[in-house]
Amino acid sequence: MGMVFPRLDRPSAVGDDGRPQSTSLAVAGVTIFAVAVGAGLLAGDPMSVVSVGSFTSVFVAGMALLERDTFGALFAGSLLALLGGTITVGLLFVSLVTPSGWVSLGLSLSLLGIGFAWVDLGASSDDSPTQQLGASYVGLAVGSIGIVVAVGLGTVLLDIGRPGPTGGLAIFLFLLSVLGATAYAFLWAVPLAQLVARPRRDAVAERVTQWRKGAVVGAVVAFVSILAAPFLAPSVPPVALLGTAPVRIPLFAAVALLALVATVSTLARRLAHSRSGQSRRQLAGTGVGLLVCTLLFATGAPASGVAIIVALLLVVPLLLLLVVGIGSFLSGTRLVPGGSGSLVLASGGLAVAALGGGVAGYPPLFVLGSTAGALVVWDVSTFGTGLTAELGHAPATRDLELVHAVTVLGIGVAVVLAGTGLLVVRSSLGLVGSEFGMALAGVAALLALLPLRG
Repeated sequence: MGMVFPRLDRPSAVGDDGRPQSTSLAVAGVTIFAVAVGAGLLAGDPMSVVSVGSFTSVFVAGMALLERDTFGALFAGSLLALLGGTITVGLLFVSLVTPSGWVSLGLSLSLLGIGFAWVDLGASSDDSPTQQLGASYVGLAVGSIGIVVAVGLGTVLLDIGRPGPTGGLAIFLFLLSVLGATAYAFLWAVPLAQLVARPRRDAVAERVTQWRKGAVVGAVVAFVSILAAPFLAPSVPPVALLGTAPVRIPLFAAVALLALVATVSTLARRLAHSRSGQSRRQLAGTGVGLLVCTLLFATGAPASGVAIIVALLLVVPLLLLLVVGIGSFLSGTRLVPGGSGSLVLASGGLAVAALGGGVAGYPPLFVLGSTAGALVVWDVSTFGTGLTAELGHAPATRDLELVHAVTVLGIGVAVVLAGTGLLVVRSSLGLVGSEFGMALAGVAALLALLPLRG
């Protein structure tokens, strides 16, 4: 059924609500691409659509791979989705400071929406790729922040020369408290009792419990004792030796080793306790991809870019939740047909581009064309969805879809020509008005027509 692009999802022959026919999606995609190229030409940068569209495509491809079952596909999907999504949002934030920022935002949303439609993302409120990506972003943010803080703290602690008595004692007590907390995490994550012979397991388990309590008490006592360092150091001068490099480096190495073993043990136990091979592959593939991305973001960026990266990692999941929440709200309130969240994003993005073009002073032809394009994208996409719901993917419906698409495109061209004619008449008669007002009128007409396609 593919007309221009291959299907990235795997529809069955019958049913599959929420999966539009590929011919209708191809027409919608070409419409969005035409508007994006027009925006690039007007902005003097025809290749801008390539730069934004490339990373958007990487993000969509990653989301598609997250629906697969193999380890390699899940690993690549996690890597592409995290990198592509973060870079896309970064480019959008940079473009928002330009006069045409809202046009770029709308076109990016449209490209994301049509891409999500190709991979059938947003057809249900419980999408596994969306959940995996949200969890991965949380892990990526926490992991990146943790690595940056650990590397920065370790660099500071290891670069300190021979401190005074008070500083040496404070550094030693701080490292000791961190070591106690890490030891507790190690004893909690590593099943030491299961590694010994069965007759000794109860005794070892009881001993491990005592060690965990001791680690907590030691960490708390060491941390609180930092406050007493100024009073203890003058009375016991040799404590300054505790802050020297021969003492700091082994403590820091012990903390890093215990944390690494605890993390690996936790992941291994999660893999071992998975109920199916598919769950193991999903956890392993997503986890390894997350680990690689965390290392790339945390160690591959210069110190000046750490704050920007962390900000993006915190903003991207919020935007993801916002988009998913809006789609769920529209579907739940029956303002749009169920399972059409990606189609709303595709057509709504062009509406945003039309409004942004009106505000930025784009030519009336672009504003009207974007508005008509939003209507065309919504109409042909929902028509393809309706065919899928009624006939499935087995019947050959390409001719029917093409006839409908040509009709809708003709109506859209007529609307653009009529609007352009009105603008010419307005200019010749000296009437008061603006392209922004016409864009608002066009979007209002689009919103009024939405229930007709539901």
